[in-house]
Amino acid sequence: MLKAIFAVKGNLKAGIEPQPRVFDGIAIAPFKNNARAAACISADFELSWAFRHHPTEVARDRGRRERENIPSLLQIFERYAFPITWATVGHLFLESCTRPSHGLAHPEMPRPPHNALWTGDWYMHDPCTNYKDDPLWYAPDLIQNILDSPVRHEIGTHSFSHIDFSPAGSDPVLVRRELEASAAAMQRFGITPRSLVYPFNRMGHTYHDLLAELSITAVRHRDRRVTLSYPERMPSGVYKFYESMNLRTPKHYDYLDKVKIFLAEAVARCAAFHLWFHPSDSLTLAQTELLQILKYIDSLRTEGLVWVAPMAEIASYCEARHRLRPEVRRMNGEMTIVWRGSFPSETYGHTELSLVFPPLPGPRMVTLTNGSGSQDLPRSSVQTAAGRLLINMPTSAKSLRIVF
Repeated sequence: MLKAIFAVKGNLKAGIEPQPRVFDGIAIAPFKNNARAAACISADFELSWAFRHHPTEVARDRGRRERENIPSLLQIFERYAFPITWATVGHLFLESCTRPSHGLAHPEMPRPPHNALWTGDWYMHDPCTNYKDDPLWYAPDLIQNILDSPVRHEIGTHSFSHIDFSPAGSDPVLVRRELEASAAAMQRFGITPRSLVYPFNRMGHTYHDLLAELSITAVRHRDRRVTLSYPERMPSGVYKFYESMNLRTPKHYDYLDKVKIFLAEAVARCAAFHLWFHPSDSLTLAQTELLQILKYIDSLRTEGLVWVAPMAEIASYCEARHRLRPEVRRMNGEMTIVWRGSFPSETYGHTELSLVFPPLPGPRMVTLTNGSGSQDLPRSSVQTAAGRLLINMPTSAKSLRIVF
């Protein structure tokens, strides 16, 4: 009945499906490890920046709660080895900032062309102090905690000052400087942002060429009709990740039941399931709903049905799959595979593509050659399913040799 209700509401409308990529009988799987679906989670990491248009006490409360929650959230994700995308306001990477004598904070930054949220300068709420005096406006310590986690999380961008990307609230100069300032602030942590979550969930796809120029490869996308889709490639090479669900406590049904329905549909359609949340929400929500969701997705990952990864990692796989093809050379009971095509790993990051072979005899040896030499792959990295060989071949590999 619950599935029927979601269907009637249009929540299960079909999105984009992956196109087959088969070369000489060898298929490049839609997702890594030939999983039937992907699962990713994004968190809007903002502290008080996202709540400036609310009363001061609300902004303080949300920022304070987020600071208190993040250590516990990291433990929850570590419990299930679940990497997520932390879409982070760029100002949070700063240890401090100052207000010049003429009174405007960050005078080097352009202001939005229109601000319907409050009267006054865009940066009027910035305390222009440091993270110890005003920890609700800076967060280098929390960012370091994320980087120190044993789970390899992705840190993406949420713009520098939580701007509105809609046409009324932005222009190309503002968007460029916001993303450049975020990247500059992240640089001292050794981070280059590849994922972007639009603040206020107001889509800024008109800027996708500019985003690509600034090395953004993945954005979160809200569509009132489609919630489950294979990541959609825009002409610029930026991928839209369709929002599936927002973490919350429903009133009339068990939220985990909805997750199970959506994930079953994602597996059936080879789609990406994308959950997002605010770390400033009640920690009880994470300790109940989120924990159950992670446990369930982990069980699907153990079954090999779902690939769990952050946004940029999935975008890297999809782009490599789009651009590369395996060329096969056969001779005397062995085959050698080399990549053909070009893949800009400097933008997307290196990845592995999962190759699914037609029925073949069991291999006696699989050798991978890259820039540092050759190595025989252990049997644990060469999987077989239903009589078919599955090998993850790095995009940086020069060749893959299989001896039968």
